[in-house]
Amino acid sequence: MKQRFKDVRRMLWANGKQLLLLELFYKGMFALFMLPLLEFSMRYAAKFSGYSYVTPENLFYVLKKPTTLLLMAVLFGILFLFAFFELISLMVFFKICEKGQRFKMGRILFLGCKMALHMIKTHHLGGLLAGTLLFSLISDLPLWVAFYMRFSVVRLLLHEA
Repeated sequence: MKQRFKDVRRMLWANGKQLLLLELFYKGMFALFMLPLLEFSMRYAAKFSGYSYVTPENLFYVLKKPTTLLLMAVLFGILFLFAFFELISLMVFFKICEKGQRFKMGRILFLGCKMALHMIKTHHLGGLLAGTLLFSLISDLPLWVAFYMRFSVVRLLLHEA
């Protein structure tokens, strides 16, 4: 067990910059694309439900509209795919590092996407979804907090508005 930790520490020390770049890439893509998409979709759901914005009083009415439920299902699907691609890319990164091979970020991203698409086609989505959601909740927690703090319902509930 100690030897395994030493190997992981040595691998991280040797490839720390690449790991940081990979994580910054995914977190940056999440912040640039997913957070604005989530914010836009929540605004759209409120307007489509007949409200100008979401408040604690009308939140239930906005969420029970079929259009909002469909929109949320699509968003969760997109979030699942995004987190799944990140998780698989990290697995590819560590596998390449473990073998001691040289690599470029483009190769890791390409292999990660290829492997993720293959896994989605051949495996049961329930297990993939559960693992990906747990990974996403833990690794993207700061980004989720940033989104929720920008979302008006949370600010109203926390009396920060």
